[in-house]
Amino acid sequence: MTGRAGRRGQDNIGFMLTIPQKYMDILHVRDLCFMKPEKIVSRIRNDFSMTLNLLLSHTPEDIRDIFERSLANYQQKERMKKKIRTDLWKDFQRHLNFLKAEGFVNGNNRLTEKGMWTSQLRLDQPLLIAECLTNDAFPKRNEALLAAVVAPFVYDRDTNIVLKRGEQSKKLLAACDKIISTVTPISQRMKDAGFDVNPLPFWASVAIYRWAGNVDWARITNKLKIADGDLAMLISRTADNLRQIASLKDTHPDVAQCAAAARKAILREPVIFE
Repeated sequence: MTGRAGRRGQDNIGFMLTIPQKYMDILHVRDLCFMKPEKIVSRIRNDFSMTLNLLLSHTPEDIRDIFERSLANYQQKERMKKKIRTDLWKDFQRHLNFLKAEGFVNGNNRLTEKGMWTSQLRLDQPLLIAECLTNDAFPKRNEALLAAVVAPFVYDRDTNIVLKRGEQSKKLLAACDKIISTVTPISQRMKDAGFDVNPLPFWASVAIYRWAGNVDWARITNKLKIADGDLAMLISRTADNLRQIASLKDTHPDVAQCAAAARKAILREPVIFE
């Protein structure tokens, strides 16, 4: 509750009455009310998804002009004083050269057919997903398996859960092995070119495969010893990646249809409430 009080002829003084509840930290609320605004710092950075999307509607010359006019370029002056330099344009060229070498961009700096549909994948690892699609590595008729093999591409934390392969489904093992054999060559080329490539955790596939197979939530978290929030995040991000793949109806109709079914299979309580 807020209000204003004051005597006649004097400036009014604002006041606020706050009634604390169980999950309200009054001291923290007070600190937030009186803290100074934080500095605005540009978070722009190059990655393959951004590079593909920029090339979808701009020439490299246009992109260079965008970078030069960006807040990041303006703030770079301060970073240079601290001997920290981030050259967006040079980093963009590094990504562009790799995309050319892999057939996503042609010699005229235009997206190829492969580059066009890959640009629709707003994902963290679009090139690895594209490699799987190009080499027909994704399951097309088993939504649980498709969800399971997509899951490792979305998990970027350091959680390390060791599982015995002999205790897992043979279908799941075969599907995961096919993905690994497909992406290993391009992953190595990315590493050789200086790009970071996150490992693909097998346990993420196991978790999503069990969840898609209607295994009880508590049974999955207890067996894998993962927090509820981590499993919920894994499911949510996997569903988002499946949604992106499902958008490729024109170029990959079978996988797109399976991805839509897989997304529906994993989005249920307690991750989402209808």
